[in-house]
Amino acid sequence: MGKGDGGEGLTFVDGRWQTGNPKILTARSHAVWLSSVVFDGARAFGGVAPDLDRHCARVVASARGLGLEPTMTGPEIEE
Repeated sequence: MGKGDGGEGLTFVDGRWQTGNPKILTARSHAVWLSSVVFDGARAFGGVAPDLDRHCARVVASARGLGLEPTMTGPEIEE
């Protein structure tokens, strides 16, 4: 991942990894109104994210479980 090991955190939103605390939910978002949101909390230590591939695959599987059609695959998210 290269970045994100300085403690600021990384969040995957809108097709890219973002540092810090991006604002991703609003009062009118589908996720807030209908709880159409998936989450998996991968962690990185010393610049290494163990099992990131599994975390990304779980997010895609969770989306499908909610009846959503993911726009990216687990490997695409991981990349």
